[in-house]
Amino acid sequence: MIIKDKVYGEQKIEDPMIIELMGSPEMERLKHIGQYGSWELLDSKLNTRRFEHSFGVYHLLKHFGADKEEQIAGLLHDINHTAFSHVVDYVLGDPLTQDFGDSKHKDMIMNSTIPALLEKRKINIDKISDPHNFGLLEREIPDICCDRLDYCLRDSICFGIITQEEANDILDGLTVKNNEIICKDKESAQKIARLFLKTSKLFWSNEMQAGSYLLLAEALKIAVKEKIVTEDDFYTTDKELFNKLLNSNNNEIIEYLSYIHLDVITPGTKEDHDIYAKSKPRHIDPKFIDGEKLIRLSEADGDFKKEVEEFKEQVKPGYFIKLKR
Repeated sequence: MIIKDKVYGEQKIEDPMIIELMGSPEMERLKHIGQYGSWELLDSKLNTRRFEHSFGVYHLLKHFGADKEEQIAGLLHDINHTAFSHVVDYVLGDPLTQDFGDSKHKDMIMNSTIPALLEKRKINIDKISDPHNFGLLEREIPDICCDRLDYCLRDSICFGIITQEEANDILDGLTVKNNEIICKDKESAQKIARLFLKTSKLFWSNEMQAGSYLLLAEALKIAVKEKIVTEDDFYTTDKELFNKLLNSNNNEIIEYLSYIHLDVITPGTKEDHDIYAKSKPRHIDPKFIDGEKLIRLSEADGDFKKEVEEFKEQVKPGYFIKLKR
């Protein structure tokens, strides 16, 4: 199998088990789930799919020398994602943690075609169904992990912040020590940390993200209340779920959808706003090699530490948003 990836270029997959998993119905569905929630409704060019990210995480795990179980766990780590990804956290979960799907991850694997594929190869299903069993795949904020690293590089390229060559340069500055991804030096840590922060400010945690997610979520809440959609519908695809909203003939739903435009969602004030939305402040504080020891960037770069704290304080109160009708 040949994968032409936007971040890592052309990659040849020869492992029969990986090819079989990538062709499973659960992975196929991820080809129809947008990486960016409601962003594709704002700009059709922002059309990265969860399948691409899942492959990217698998590729990085292989690149960093993870064993086969961890590679499989990385490939499958997002099959629990609902249509429109983290928008569901504004409907049925918590927009500050954005972890609605995490509790359902194991059940989705166990109730799928995947166990049959893994059992015949004697893969420990219980182990691979929990991404937190693997130190290269998942780590708590503010560490680097393959999940965080791939979406940082992938999203930054998609949003036009860096080039593919710059992404490769960032990868070259990373290594593994004691089963943890770390930076080779302070400069490498500054590159990845500041890129992550910049992408957070511009796309993951700003007014447009929070506002568009909330507007789509409000439409979905009405649809759930009116039994136009069920929770099962969230586990279909973006197109299927969105068409249910468009075809609902519900004026409130259609009105909310009509506001999801770049020129409609604008900054407001506490005194003058139409909606209020919160977001998750995403950042990393990577460790880097300093002589014989590892230290976090914030311990060596006071400006970076201050920038992160200011960013968290900015996002914490939420956003007052004006809808320019």
